[in-house]
Amino acid sequence: MKFYIKSLCRPPACAATFLWMMKPLQRIDPTIKRQIIMRVKLIVVLLTTTILHLSASTYSQSVTLRYSNATLVNVFKEIRMQTGYDFFYSDKLMSDAKPVNLNLSNVSLDKALMICFKDQPLSYRIENKTVIVKEKEISIVDKVLGYFSVADVRGRVLDEQGLPLIGVSVKVKGSALGVSTNANGEFSLKLPKGDETLVFSYIGYQSKEVAVNNSPVINVTLLEAKKGLDEVIVVGFGTQKKRNVIGAVAQINSEDLKQMPTMNITNMLSGRLPGITTLQQSGRPGADDATLRIRGTSSYQGSQGPIAIVDGVERPFAQLDPNEIESISILKDAVALSVYGLQAANGIILVTTKRGKAQQPSISYDGAVMVNSNTRFPKFLDGPDYMEWFSKAEEMDNEYRISTDQDPNPLTYNKTQINALRNGTNTNPLLGNTDWIGEFLGKSSTSQSHGVTVRGGTDRIKYFSNIGYLDQDGVVANTGFKRFNLRTNLDAKLNEILSVSFDINARMQKTNTPGISPDNASYMNPFYQAVRTLPNMPMFAPNGLPTAYNSNAGYVNPIASVLQSGYQRAETNVFQSTLIFNVKVPWVNGLTGKVQTSFDKSATENKGWTTPYKLMGKGRTQTTGDYTLIANPPGITVNTLRQSYVQNNRLTFQPSLNYAKTFGDHTINVLALYEWSKYNNNLFSAAARNFALSELQDIDFGSTAAADVISPTGSSGATARHGYVGRVNYSYKNKYLFEAALRADASINFPEEGRWGYFPGAGVGWIASEEKFFEPLKGTVNFFKIKASMGILGKEETLSTFAYLPTFSFTDNPVAVIGGASVSALYTGAPPNKDLTWEKHRVTNVGFEAELWNGKLGVDFDYFYKVVTDILTTRSGLYPASVAGNFPSTFNDGITDNRGFDLQIRHRNKIGKFSYGVTGNFNWARNKVILINEVQSLPSWQKRTGRPIGEKLGFVVDGFYNNWEEARNGSSPSSGIIAPGYFKFKDLNGDGRVTRDADMTFVGRSNMPEIMYGLNIDAAYAGFDFSMLFQGAALSSIALAGVYEGSSGTSGVEDNTPFTKTFYGYGNSPYYLVEQAWRPDNQNASYPRLTSGGVALSPHNANANSGFIKNNDYIRLKSIQIGYTLPKRLFKSKIEKMRFYVSGFNLFTWDKLKYLDPEMPNVNNGFYPQQKMISGGVNLIF
Repeated sequence: MKFYIKSLCRPPACAATFLWMMKPLQRIDPTIKRQIIMRVKLIVVLLTTTILHLSASTYSQSVTLRYSNATLVNVFKEIRMQTGYDFFYSDKLMSDAKPVNLNLSNVSLDKALMICFKDQPLSYRIENKTVIVKEKEISIVDKVLGYFSVADVRGRVLDEQGLPLIGVSVKVKGSALGVSTNANGEFSLKLPKGDETLVFSYIGYQSKEVAVNNSPVINVTLLEAKKGLDEVIVVGFGTQKKRNVIGAVAQINSEDLKQMPTMNITNMLSGRLPGITTLQQSGRPGADDATLRIRGTSSYQGSQGPIAIVDGVERPFAQLDPNEIESISILKDAVALSVYGLQAANGIILVTTKRGKAQQPSISYDGAVMVNSNTRFPKFLDGPDYMEWFSKAEEMDNEYRISTDQDPNPLTYNKTQINALRNGTNTNPLLGNTDWIGEFLGKSSTSQSHGVTVRGGTDRIKYFSNIGYLDQDGVVANTGFKRFNLRTNLDAKLNEILSVSFDINARMQKTNTPGISPDNASYMNPFYQAVRTLPNMPMFAPNGLPTAYNSNAGYVNPIASVLQSGYQRAETNVFQSTLIFNVKVPWVNGLTGKVQTSFDKSATENKGWTTPYKLMGKGRTQTTGDYTLIANPPGITVNTLRQSYVQNNRLTFQPSLNYAKTFGDHTINVLALYEWSKYNNNLFSAAARNFALSELQDIDFGSTAAADVISPTGSSGATARHGYVGRVNYSYKNKYLFEAALRADASINFPEEGRWGYFPGAGVGWIASEEKFFEPLKGTVNFFKIKASMGILGKEETLSTFAYLPTFSFTDNPVAVIGGASVSALYTGAPPNKDLTWEKHRVTNVGFEAELWNGKLGVDFDYFYKVVTDILTTRSGLYPASVAGNFPSTFNDGITDNRGFDLQIRHRNKIGKFSYGVTGNFNWARNKVILINEVQSLPSWQKRTGRPIGEKLGFVVDGFYNNWEEARNGSSPSSGIIAPGYFKFKDLNGDGRVTRDADMTFVGRSNMPEIMYGLNIDAAYAGFDFSMLFQGAALSSIALAGVYEGSSGTSGVEDNTPFTKTFYGYGNSPYYLVEQAWRPDNQNASYPRLTSGGVALSPHNANANSGFIKNNDYIRLKSIQIGYTLPKRLFKSKIEKMRFYVSGFNLFTWDKLKYLDPEMPNVNNGFYPQQKMISGGVNLIF
């Protein structure tokens, strides 16, 4: 077992490594070594002489050729059979060759070649028994004739950005006459007549024909070959033309991405591509990644997010600089995904970075300044309004006391105090009017981004370099994120056979937050404190210290918590490198080889310092007396330093062969690839507390007292995987398409006997528009393709590492004393399960693609159905209690399905100088649990079988109890007294009681939307450009109360929140809540009874229920951008382009939630909202 696992962690070159380590030459006697070296040198000389002699004799050998109207390719094959000489040529060159008639007997090879190339637009040269075929150069006679011709034409060739293109072929149609553009994109050509047609062609661009018509100057702009059906789509381990793609693949290019002013790449995908769903639950700089799903959620276990592949290697992509991205593709169906095997179940995101071009060096600068503010957070009561509403709540509580024969309590605040606070005449130092939310969250912040790229090259060496800098300042004090990106991609063509590429990427990023983190998952986070701090308090006590009041969680002050609690800093350094060798195999036309090796390393250093700070505290209802000095806020009793260091390494090795060939009507492309990868990580953490000098914030200066010592911790892990990939693409007459792929993967996460998984995928396509019967429709429908695919994908994620092996663990405390020393025990874990296997996703996809009216309208549609089996889960009830847990806990036991469709409709047109485009995306995905481990005795309305994944469980609200008689006769799952204004829960089983076991059911959808859509509009006219994106989501819901998720202090607790219960936790309340709370004069309410929390009523409403489930469907104006490109005549010639723009992001949201962000986390005490952004920037190209 150990040997096999280690073999997965070694590259195939282990034998060579072993020989190198043995150092055999060092073990030989020096005299013998010299003799061996002399003999080797002599052998090399003799071999070289022999080879040269054989080469010369072979070159002079004779050939016999008899052909009639034969292609040069067939003739070359015959010459190779007779002489052993190889031929190196491109299919494009041979397509221009003329058929030949030959009747040659025993002629020399040189003479035979001269006859074959006579009157051909080709020439050749011989190097090392290889005949290299190339385009014929213009003869001196043609040059002389051209010089004396009657027409002279010159011009310049530019790309879409206005940059000159170097080496563009400019040829006279039907002739060998032609030139190439120089370093400035210029050309000059003498024509025999003047009415010829020039053909402009360049690799990576669409060819263009221009009639001369005796015009002396012809300037041409070439478009990249990526528009419409000729667009090159990045797929797994290669590229394909869009017209030939069978798989479900969607792609967005860099220019479209940059219309979004956000700097996190995950947020740039929202609403842009069919099939992808996004959910952004935080706006904190550095933590604002969106959760991504491709075609929804398919399994109820493990990660559901897609894997990102950057330039062929698994890498995170959220923090890439947008300026370095060429395109992003998402792979959605089995035939597109099967080449990734065990990684492919949740979809794949392919990111391709920019590379150099054969052009004059181009330097571009892109800079922007952004102003950020919150999208939406509820407005909470100000001081006077708080006192008024709190008094009303106390009156409601007194109404309860009176109904139970108790004396009413006096109101905390009187009219005089409220009016004095409202009109600014208050003199009581314990009272004030502070907008804590506004002070904490309501201010704007600024951010800036800058990027410089250099791009250019020749036909031999191409380069792309990018330097990017981002500085994001958060709206919450002491929150921020800085990022520095550096990338260089180099491509070198060493000769006609070998080329090499070297990519290097470095990233440094720093994240800063207060000592008490503002994240939703942090207990007592500043948001939690902000909604609990009373607004009728001044910010500072008379002695200048911050004020605080004693909530049910302790003394709170959000401003002090972010300014004085310390800091948490994370610094991450990333290094990524890739080396690629590409080989054109000269003796097999169409065969290429590639070897790619990548090494990535990332290291994160975390440093957190928390320190006590002083507050002046008062009681919740205290209006007289003095403040009390509070030396230790909740959770911080002594200064503490925590540091950790995490390092991750990944090594990837990918050799591959690719064969591409066209045989008449048949086109075939075959890929064979091997992939090996190893990943390891190391973690070390240490801490110290009770520092004598708080300025010395290093571990060494912490207290060494036994009560203060914090033991260091550390861990490490490694995993490895290797697999084989095969793929075949076949096209007949460019209209009948077939693709099949297979990946075999082995992972150390599964037992040796079941370690290998096989994941096939296949698809067919039919370009019906190429058929004769379609010709009457060609005027309207220019392109129509039908496609279908199916296959199996895998997921290797397990519930625990090495669940198929016996595990052991130590106890934390000593269990025995042996020899006077305390010892700990080593316990065995649950027995292993040697039958574990990977989760399997069987995917079927059918769809069509259409282009109408010469590309003015395009439609892409895909329907999919997925069945997921062997979901890894835990099962209970399989063994009797007497075995005391000594049985396997992890099994492949679960089934789900998922179905839906993706749709994109696009329209593009140009009217004179005005061009515009409209693109709409729509995707829907609905899942269902078919088999899950659950108690069979559950009532049908509580079983998850047959239900969508992620539905929320709770009681069904059937109105309110509107009087004491109804309330006393009501039933509650909680103890205590039910009062008028409480939710009335349905008794689902009809037994006259409301209980958790029998009457809870599914009351809300997942907060991950089933539907996501986007509408992008862009236009350009006379230097102005405009783009606007609307993005929306539907069929999801948010829980405002119920079971808390994620918080370290309240996770799993079922309770109300400040957004559902008035004056929750003795704190403040938002306006919408008190205004829409139940009162005798407001029985048509949206929220339960108005209460100050001063009476011991039942926690009935804290149970998860449908009353707190809100529809969070929404539509946003996600982004808008207006730009203007200055005419080039206004500035010096060295500046090729100058564009100014203004952008907006998250500007408006339309939804039913109104007061809260529709993408906020479920059940929380406060959250960092998404950011609204206004930015201005400039693009410069030199």
